[in-house]
Amino acid sequence: METDTINKCSVEILLEFFEVCIHSILYIRKVYPPSIFTLKKKYNVPVHISLYPDLNLYISSVLKSVKTFLMTNKLQQLSLCILDSSLKPVEKFVFNNFNINSSSIMNHSDMSHLLPLEESFRAFCLKLSTSDYILKPIPDNSSFKIYVKTEGSILANMYEDPTFEAFPWIAENKISENELHEISPLLSLHTPNFQFETYVEI
Repeated sequence: METDTINKCSVEILLEFFEVCIHSILYIRKVYPPSIFTLKKKYNVPVHISLYPDLNLYISSVLKSVKTFLMTNKLQQLSLCILDSSLKPVEKFVFNNFNINSSSIMNHSDMSHLLPLEESFRAFCLKLSTSDYILKPIPDNSSFKIYVKTEGSILANMYEDPTFEAFPWIAENKISENELHEISPLLSLHTPNFQFETYVEI
């Protein structure tokens, strides 16, 4: 199997996981009313997925850009930051320390390597579903932003790519001067194909 195909397979698995996570966080943290979500099963657990077209388009556009970073192994951090009405961060869900092993061959005839991965994703979704009991309620009229940390040269190339003209990224050196300091780990994943870790910062 060619290296770029191996990368693509691993990347698609991660992107699907990110999509589920983003929808789940927005539902669980009540950033949007529950009426815009529908219940689906993923990783053998129920998850809530948005039915709102504009929100879904935004999420898919973000992940399309993230795919570019993952394919070149240049994604350093992906985070979903929940903001209050004054745009002050109140909590941040972080995915970072990515490493995709392009030399590891994924044998599609033997899917046993996906079982531990699905178990980890399922455990994360279950832990995420209980985070609402641990975290404080978010303020009314909260919103969210998705931040991506990568190399500046990669972002510069995207500005020149017509594929991303309809969804330009805005470069920021800091999320906010109001720092979040308390960290609760959610998942640390290490497989032959890729690794990353997640935590929530409040």
